[in-house]
Amino acid sequence: MTLPVHRELPPGLNHRTGLRREGLVPTGPVVARYEYRTRKGWLTCDLYDAAHVRAIDPARVARGIQAHHTRRENRRQADLRALEQDEADALTTCQADFRAAVQQFARWFATPDLLILDTETTGLEGQVIELAVATVAGDVLLNTQVQPTIPVEEDARAVHGLTDRQLAKAPTWPTVAARLHAVVGERLLLAYDAGFDRMRIAQTARAHGVVSPLEDPRRWRDAMTTYAPLNWQLRRNQEWRWTSLADACLQQGVAPEPRLHRAVGGALALARLVTAIAARLPEPPDTLPDGLRFEDE
Repeated sequence: MTLPVHRELPPGLNHRTGLRREGLVPTGPVVARYEYRTRKGWLTCDLYDAAHVRAIDPARVARGIQAHHTRRENRRQADLRALEQDEADALTTCQADFRAAVQQFARWFATPDLLILDTETTGLEGQVIELAVATVAGDVLLNTQVQPTIPVEEDARAVHGLTDRQLAKAPTWPTVAARLHAVVGERLLLAYDAGFDRMRIAQTARAHGVVSPLEDPRRWRDAMTTYAPLNWQLRRNQEWRWTSLADACLQQGVAPEPRLHRAVGGALALARLVTAIAARLPEPPDTLPDGLRFEDE
């Protein structure tokens, strides 16, 4: 049956909102439709016979309100429990990453054939101008400057202090490469930001028309990315934030290396960092790392 439609409220009929204002609720069926204009256009609502109503029961209203508050509180508590579980799971995962990193440093310390390498360069995209190789025990096997085929960039010179004049009498890459390969042989290399050192060695070799066997990434292990969980900070993408070798040493109580921005200083600093972590086997914090975020935040 099609219900009549009114644009003015007829006597004896009222909509649910109007009845509620009078403390009433409808008990009968919808008998008509009320059409009214708003800023968004015409809308309709149901109309009821004002003779078939009852008074609103205050106790029933109170029970309804209480039930609503109870449901809302239950949802809030459930959300809190879910958040606490998410935090607990995240902490467990982060602590596992931390412990795995510590164990990796301990394995490096226990690998006698592992060598540590560090370089200084003409710039971030430049050539090697200083190179050092040391054992994890801190024995320096190679420490040499390298004469580049390009000038040292100003920003790089401000960090390591090496100038074109100082490097003019240094051995060229072919000479240094022969010594390097004699020292390294087939052993694995550990570096702090290994990708940088590997690519700078490759760039320097190619500038002299040769290909270095140390271009092979399988020859390298990277202490910077491995150390990242021990830094206990996450980036916006929720991956571990890398930190500098100087900060890593500071965090692990390693004495500052005065020649940190020279190749031999960097190599020795990393050797001390590996030794310190292997000796202490630090445990992860019991608080969430800085920067941790959840999907619903």
